[in-house]
Amino acid sequence: MAAVARSVSVMLGFDYIIGNFDRWSGSNSKGKPDKSSVYVRDHDLALPGAISEPLHARMAANMTLAERVSRGLYAYAQGLSRECIEREVARAQPQDVNKQERLKLTPRVIAGVLDRRDAFLSHVQ
Repeated sequence: MAAVARSVSVMLGFDYIIGNFDRWSGSNSKGKPDKSSVYVRDHDLALPGAISEPLHARMAANMTLAERVSRGLYAYAQGLSRECIEREVARAQPQDVNKQERLKLTPRVIAGVLDRRDAFLSHVQ
C-alpha cells in the first residue's frame, strides 16, 4: 500500500502543477493489479489557459492531501522554468511539421504552470 500512496502523492502534485482538474471524473486513474502504483491517463484538460477559483481551490486541496512528497517530483518542480517548458515543447514536435503548425503553449498557460509550481514548492517547504 505504501507504493500506491507514493504514486498517488506524485500524481496529486503533478496534476496540480499542470492544472489537470479532471483527474477524479470517470476512470482517469487506475492501479496496477499488484498494487505497486497507479497510472494516469486523460490529460486532455491539463494546461488550461485559465482556471476558475473553485477549480483551483479543489486542485490545491487535493495536492495538500499528500503528507509526503516525492523527492523526484520536488526536484522536478525546482528545475521547472519557462525555458525548460519551451525547450521540451519544441523537442516534442515532429521534425517534419512546419513552424506555423507547431504546437505552442501560450504565455498565459506557461504562467499558470509556473504559478502552480511556486505554490507547490511553497507547500512542500
